[in-house]
Amino acid sequence: MVAVHKRAVGVVHGLLRSSQPASLGAIETSLGQEDIQSFSLEAAASCGEALEGARDVLACELLALVQAGRLGHGTAGRYGAELQGLLARVADLLPPGTADRPFGLDIETIDLLLASGWAQDLLAAAPSNPVVETPGGT
Repeated sequence: MVAVHKRAVGVVHGLLRSSQPASLGAIETSLGQEDIQSFSLEAAASCGEALEGARDVLACELLALVQAGRLGHGTAGRYGAELQGLLARVADLLPPGTADRPFGLDIETIDLLLASGWAQDLLAAAPSNPVVETPGGT
């Protein structure tokens, strides 16, 4: 699990470069006679990279929680029912056991599930999850 932790730390470190506001990169290109180059498309790409990185780190953290539970470190009862259900579903999709192995495929599996909206769907379907009204729908 040390390698998983180092992966998460590496992703966070890589995201530091793209976390600067796009306004820091605005450049005047024609002595005030035209609009400046705002680089908004690059900012949107950085936002996408940040979301992918956050999902990757979350996948590492979920894997760590699953492995902690398998090792008997008392995760049952420490978390809400929604998270317990999510961890159980993640555990069902991963190889059994706690033996040391490369965890890259486990992280990719969890990452793909998170990208598909799978965890959000599970949490939304949980009976104890209140429905929050938002403008234009639920």
